[in-house]
Amino acid sequence: MPDNSALSALLDEVRRGDEAAFSALSEQYRPLTESMAVRYAAKADAEQGLVSVDDFRQEAGLALYRAALSFDREQTDVSFGLFAKVCVRNAMVSLLRRASRVRKMGDRERLAAAAEKTADRDPLSRLVSRETHRSLVERASGVLSPYELTIFEQYIAGRSPREIAEQVGRPVKSVNNAVCRIKAKLKGLLRDSN
Repeated sequence: MPDNSALSALLDEVRRGDEAAFSALSEQYRPLTESMAVRYAAKADAEQGLVSVDDFRQEAGLALYRAALSFDREQTDVSFGLFAKVCVRNAMVSLLRRASRVRKMGDRERLAAAAEKTADRDPLSRLVSRETHRSLVERASGVLSPYELTIFEQYIAGRSPREIAEQVGRPVKSVNNAVCRIKAKLKGLLRDSN
């Protein structure tokens, strides 16, 4: 690592936009950025390999550049090396978290697709696809309690259990339980009508 005066001059040149100065700084801090990129890429592999070691290397380089631009040389508590290490580590963690969110979003999309495939087997979905909203509510009113009917009307209108719970002033668990009872009752109604 360069001494303080050489580092200070190098940081000044980086701040002025000198690409050669940043290349020199990157080369000096390559052991840090490379080791962190490799370590976090290994963690990403545990997260189903959504990002590569090259992604982490690129993020480490960007973090080092941002550190060079934002390091306050007037303060004496923290060296540039430590500041750069923290900046690079934070960038690695952020990239890992983004990859994890992407994986989770992918999981949700797969679950939604599976739910669509099974929707044809769901008695509530079959009823909704066979009848209009009004006739469906009229038919269901004979087997559902007033509370269940309220939940049912909102549910077939496309509202989520959370939205329904907020509207009727009940816990989400109560709404989910009501939806389960409604499905069971309507399944019986379907059997009786077939």
